[in-house]
Amino acid sequence: MPDAMIDVNGTLSLSGALYTTEGGADIKSSEGTGKVVLTSDAGTATKTYQATQSGSNITYVDIPITSAQLHNGAASSVAYTQTAGAAAGATYTYYPAIGTDGNDYGMWATQAVAQIGNGTEYTQYASLQGAVMAYDGTGTIQMINPTTEPGFDFGDKTVHLDLNGKTVNLTSDLTCGENGILYGMDSQTDDYVGENAGKLAGTISCNLAKVYQTPDWEDNGKFNRYLAVQTTDGWTFHRFNISITGYNIAFTSSGQGALQFIAKFEGDSVVQSKVTKVGFVFNGDQADMEIAGPATGTPQTYTSPNALVGTVTAENYKDLCQAKAYLIFENGSQDSVNRETTFLRALKTCYYKDGTLTNADGGNGNATVEAFLKEANTDIQKNWDEILVLP
Repeated sequence: MPDAMIDVNGTLSLSGALYTTEGGADIKSSEGTGKVVLTSDAGTATKTYQATQSGSNITYVDIPITSAQLHNGAASSVAYTQTAGAAAGATYTYYPAIGTDGNDYGMWATQAVAQIGNGTEYTQYASLQGAVMAYDGTGTIQMINPTTEPGFDFGDKTVHLDLNGKTVNLTSDLTCGENGILYGMDSQTDDYVGENAGKLAGTISCNLAKVYQTPDWEDNGKFNRYLAVQTTDGWTFHRFNISITGYNIAFTSSGQGALQFIAKFEGDSVVQSKVTKVGFVFNGDQADMEIAGPATGTPQTYTSPNALVGTVTAENYKDLCQAKAYLIFENGSQDSVNRETTFLRALKTCYYKDGTLTNADGGNGNATVEAFLKEANTDIQKNWDEILVLP
């Protein structure tokens, strides 16, 4: 029945079999609220007949049929959702998806595969295509179930996608326009466990960010970082972090202090295997170091090399010093957030934390600090007292 139309905007319960011709019929949900429930197994017949009569002669013509095909949105890369082979109890829900281009990417499905929301309210979609094309750039598209579907072109959109440990299997190319880009993440790797990663499988021909720092959506200074890793059949995304976590100060025999910054690198073994160098920028000077040791997945700590050490003197205790660490991957790089301090603040921090303040002979440097403060001018003593050091 190619010209027939059934518009389902409530629940259609099928206790028998509903068939359409192989070309499909227009079983749609114009208001996007439809459900089709099979209360018995889907029909298995594959043909019906059309009879023609000429005089006393009757001729039967085979007409191929299939269990009802549900008509998806006009722009969906899957024209019809098949019900053939479905068991009793199967429920097909229509998930609307009007693209930002105005086209209809809605689709019938037994479950949603992606959602977009603000943390409390979500809109769900039956395909990655529907979610991406409806995405207006706010928040992140999060996968909630695996999906297998054709690839598509998302134009010049900027897309933020969280695989959430799910696999997206694309049966054809995923492409975009010249200005389009896909930023991938996987929140299931947020504890630096690579085994939990999902996969974007298939041919990914769009612009794919190799290193991604999530936007600070809530303006609270919090974000995550992810590395895109190519596999034999697609891409996975793994969380990592690089940050300045503290200082060391070592006093020389003349009483001057050498200030070093300490960086912490966190990531699973997959991420660690893709890092080629770690480096520091200290007051504008830069140096990198080769990564040493196997990729174990355990946090790694690095100390800025001697070439970048700042010297603490009685004249510069209040000078501002800045440092950041960075990682160089096989296919990208990532800086830490810039860390600022004064020599005096770093000194007081080390003074109250064991093992970060040493003398030239390797002993504890606290006595050197105390001797310095005893001889220091009133201004330095006042600044020292005003500095709050958290435990």
